[in-house]
Amino acid sequence: MTQKLGRQGIPVRTARNAALAALAADLPSPILADVTGMHRHTALRWVAYARRDWAEYLAARTEDRGPTEGQTVTTTTGHNDRRTAQEVREYLLTQLNDALRRPGMYGGETALRLYLDTVAFAHTSEQAWQRELRDLLTRRGSSSTGVRGAFQDLWGDTHEGAVASVYAEIAHRQGWLRLDRTLTSAEHDEIRRVSETWCRKDRLLSDVVTAFGQPSVLFGGNNPNYPKTLAYATDRRDDTLLCFHLWNTFAPSPSSPSASVHAEPVLWAFRDSGTLFTDGFTFTPEGSARRSAAMLPVHDRRLA
Repeated sequence: MTQKLGRQGIPVRTARNAALAALAADLPSPILADVTGMHRHTALRWVAYARRDWAEYLAARTEDRGPTEGQTVTTTTGHNDRRTAQEVREYLLTQLNDALRRPGMYGGETALRLYLDTVAFAHTSEQAWQRELRDLLTRRGSSSTGVRGAFQDLWGDTHEGAVASVYAEIAHRQGWLRLDRTLTSAEHDEIRRVSETWCRKDRLLSDVVTAFGQPSVLFGGNNPNYPKTLAYATDRRDDTLLCFHLWNTFAPSPSSPSASVHAEPVLWAFRDSGTLFTDGFTFTPEGSARRSAAMLPVHDRRLA
């Protein structure tokens, strides 16, 4: 096909490179690699190439008439018509934290990665963000289909709140996660100490809140008919985000389509840090049963 088009005077390579450059200008390198099938290092070079062009253009614009760091431009009426760099960063952090808490409303995992890529760029932390992504792959917390794929392999379901909590860990280490409640070191250590024993019984959402208080971050919204993840954290970036992953959904019953499987979400697992992604999980009996079912062949899983 390439040769035929070439004989007609159509430069295929030029068109291909132009299309890749356009994609690289709009997408972070991990997503570009997934979409095109190229190696992640190749994708990173394409993104760097596209960004360099924009950087030079923006630098030229800034020299001509743009504000410097911390400055604003005012109109003849005295009103600011531009944002400071700090205002832009704060806005992006607000958007990121809203998306982490309600990922389904913002576009799921792809949107989270885009927000994090943008926040990393705004904070000149692109290399740290790329290291986090490489570490996630090394620990098998992400597959060819992202963090969703890792959870699908783990227990046969892709909780958006659970996926968001993994990216929230990265945000916490970078200082980008805003906590609704900050634990003391003693409270954090106590949760880690009792978690293994506590998960030997099946637990509900209300049990988690009664035992450990309101979470630092709630991923997945307040509707009790859907899965959610409760995370507990201190203000220390190096401290792990301790996560309780809970599940619920609507019962597949034609007679009562609005009835959920459980009156409130049921705990599947507690997640702490681990050398590999799966090493950090402590499963409840319900979670262990779900994980066992997820490991069955598809035909046997339907029968189960």
